Amino acid sequence: MEGQHMRTAFIAAVWAAASVSSQAGSIAFTGTSVDLGGTGFGNVLNVLSVAHKNTEYGSVTWNGSADVLGGDATNSSKTQSVASMQASGIGGTNFAVYFNGNEPGNAPSVTLHDFTLHFLDSAGLSLFDLAYTAPVGGLNISDFGGTGQAGWLFQVMLSGAEQALFYGNTANRLGMSIASGQAIELTAGGAENFFLGPIRTDPGPGGQPTPEPASLAVWGVLAVGLVAAAKRRQAAI
Repeated sequence: MEGQHMRTAFIAAVWAAASVSSQAGSIAFTGTSVDLGGTGFGNVLNVLSVAHKNTEYGSVTWNGSADVLGGDATNSSKTQSVASMQASGIGGTNFAVYFNGNEPGNAPSVTLHDFTLHFLDSAGLSLFDLAYTAPVGGLNISDFGGTGQAGWLFQVMLSGAEQALFYGNTANRLGMSIASGQAIELTAGGAENFFLGPIRTDPGPGGQPTPEPASLAVWGVLAVGLVAAAKRRQAAI
């Protein structure tokens, strides 16, 4: 009987892992910048901050009791718990990573390559990873000239299985890494910062608001109505 229970538990674990891997989420760059107001690391749910001259890479993970930093990660880098994420309004599909470039005037932009979000349990073990893959040559992104609640929006889309697995325990944590082979380029010693938040629509420098789902639905209904009206006019002629 005990052996049967063990086999059942093993099959359930394999099924859960297979469900997550077969329904993997994604990270998409929206091309939208937002400015939420406020400055400083204390006003954002910061994850990874890296600072170095010419190129930057680094990581922040969790070992079960403390954050572990690697590469060019600064002390402002922190894993974030599900509890803190939910308290800031993150949940379900309402999940964004914001990239804030902060370089001196001689480096008005940086080139961002691939990065990975690490979804961890409370002991620091991996639940799953989600990677952003930049276009060939990377993303050339303009800086904001300061650290704060402004940045370029990357939408994080978790599958239903991933949401259940990660949000199911408020002690689970989110880390992040940029591999040395995918280092941010054209840096000049300033700090590049990645922070978390719900998807916002506040336009920032050079950006446009991200349409909210409700707004998109309204525009969709209007578009259908206009097409129908045009067909009726054509039929009347």
